[in-house]
Amino acid sequence: MGENIVWKQSHFVALRYLYLKCYVDGCTIAKETMLKDCFRGSEVMGGEMALNDLQQKSFVLSSNKNGKMLISVNKRFLPQIKRIIDYTKPATSFIETQPMENLIPEGYNRDPLFITEGDRYSKGVKGRHYYYEHKSKVHDMVCIIISGTSKQRRYFLGSVHDFRSIVSEVYRVAKRKKKFYKADFNTATDIPHGIVENRQPIKAAIDILEHFNLVRKTGKSKRGSDEYEAISENVVPTTLSDFNV
Repeated sequence: MGENIVWKQSHFVALRYLYLKCYVDGCTIAKETMLKDCFRGSEVMGGEMALNDLQQKSFVLSSNKNGKMLISVNKRFLPQIKRIIDYTKPATSFIETQPMENLIPEGYNRDPLFITEGDRYSKGVKGRHYYYEHKSKVHDMVCIIISGTSKQRRYFLGSVHDFRSIVSEVYRVAKRKKKFYKADFNTATDIPHGIVENRQPIKAAIDILEHFNLVRKTGKSKRGSDEYEAISENVVPTTLSDFNV
């Protein structure tokens, strides 16, 4: 049971919460309350999708009372649920820490625009990437990365509309290649060495480009790495020549 779920952190957050709230405390809880307690901002949609997965697999039960959706854990599957929420195993481990407030720069929204997972495990856990957008500069992004060791790093990725920014440098190469893997940037000669040397800014920039629908996964992969393509109908100028100046 549950083997067909592509497990994400949102599944574990929801199951742990419902186990403690509904089994240990012995009650049901409104779905709306659970989502509000567990997820913030852009995480809510992922939390709701995870909850739907858990309901389909019968880990979570739902009922309707006076027009309000109530949910609880299915006690029949408590042994499986306990094994799943035991996140001491690398396959089910994620960083729970939130970014430190003082790492979010002045002028940027305090809530992340979106959140992604790291590509690899470090010391048994996957890191998380939190993306914050500038309040007044269009698509100007900063990324705070929490690694598997709970170390927090901040990268100013900038805006795709600024040809000097990191995300614009990465996008320029993506447009030239048309189809690419993240590893292709390791040998890119027209991108600053400081960006290529550290894989994290590359991953962060591609996350941003994907979020803004400028690149997308093709559905193909090589050695476990996804292939991407630049979306030609949404091309944004990123160099001086693009701007015809």
